[in-house]
Amino acid sequence: MYIFRNRNSTYYSRFYFPSQWVNFGYPKEVRFSLRTKERSIAIDRSLVLLQSARSMVGGTIPDASVRDFVSAFKETISAIVKNGFVESAELAPSLTDTTQPASMEPSSITSNVGRSVSVLLSEFVECKQLEGVKPKNIDLLSSRINNFFENQTVSPDSVTPRHASAFLKSLYGRGLSAKTVRDYLAATRQFYSWMITMEYATVNPFENVRVKKDVRLPSEQRRRWSREELVKLFSHDNFAGVIGTNDSTVNYQKKLEDYWIPYLLLFTGARVSEICQLRTEDVQEREGVWCISVNEDEGKTVKTKASIRHIPLHKELLNMGFLSYVNHRYGARKDKLFDIRPYGKTMCWSEQFGKRFTKVLKAIGFTGAQRPTLHGLRHTFVDSAQAIGLPENEVCEIVGHAKQSMTYGRYGKRLSLMRLKSLIDEIDFGFVPITIQVNSRS
Repeated sequence: MYIFRNRNSTYYSRFYFPSQWVNFGYPKEVRFSLRTKERSIAIDRSLVLLQSARSMVGGTIPDASVRDFVSAFKETISAIVKNGFVESAELAPSLTDTTQPASMEPSSITSNVGRSVSVLLSEFVECKQLEGVKPKNIDLLSSRINNFFENQTVSPDSVTPRHASAFLKSLYGRGLSAKTVRDYLAATRQFYSWMITMEYATVNPFENVRVKKDVRLPSEQRRRWSREELVKLFSHDNFAGVIGTNDSTVNYQKKLEDYWIPYLLLFTGARVSEICQLRTEDVQEREGVWCISVNEDEGKTVKTKASIRHIPLHKELLNMGFLSYVNHRYGARKDKLFDIRPYGKTMCWSEQFGKRFTKVLKAIGFTGAQRPTLHGLRHTFVDSAQAIGLPENEVCEIVGHAKQSMTYGRYGKRLSLMRLKSLIDEIDFGFVPITIQVNSRS
């Protein structure tokens, strides 16, 4: 058994079965995550697993089926991993009753005989979880992989490039975009790469199956809001009328969220999840500039390290009374800026509000796949910044993109908030927001 690192720098241990066992159908090796990126810790943990593995794999080959033994072997090692790499007698299955087979002729059994899609996918998902892949992304991978196998009549290790090409053709037949088709193929390609690593397959049938290039420019591939669409959106009842600060009902708070969140997305260029998970204390005055802090504190999540930043508040947000709303939340002793919680088994921060916003889109007549979206408000911010000639590296800092230039990305210091504030205030969306009237009412 020895250790190695995957592409995410997480250490794994690799245990080799004796060659005599391999001749009888046992896998050449099995791998287990050591759940650490520290080499010294990985070595210690690997020694614990090695001791347990040696106690189970002796000189004689068990008369149990290959599948049953390997399954029990993996369960025992996995139990030690889950137990904090502490071996316990209670964790080990009964694998000691072994006898030498009468015949020493190699068996035709292979390590993946009888492995169904569900079994393989379950093991694949477990590996992704150990690698720290986000639940939402794991669900997407599983869904796309399952989509391929739903219409297959052959076993996973019998899939050929012909099956992969037919799947590509079916995806195009659904009218999916090139990006979506590419995502489906990437998921299945990743799954088969993993199968090869685990020696459940010898070839990747998706290796050379490629999506035709989208001839549109990147800026044409994403949907932004036009001025007319913005005017129509912000003419909806959600953005008009008088709201009283003393109304503490859930319905009242939803009205405030329905009003502020779309405006914040438009005037900050932030991601939907970044706004929905803000805490009240994330609205701060720094260097004499009011801004929102996008961070990983208190269990919040960000897309990349470049996402951690401070975004100055656009002058329109200040004129509209956003700080009054913030003070209202402080006065109500609310830690969260909005009463929104992560939703579903993927714990997605944007899904709950996204469903509410979809109802608004339908109400104003925006339907179908080509309608503008909540996330499109972020694209609108970026496009509007580009339209007035704001420097790309400075806009990247505002919206949380990694700077493309190595010089700016590696050596450039963060811009001052005063500089970012002056840039943001230059952006004009071509309409005058309806200023919220927040009056006290009992």
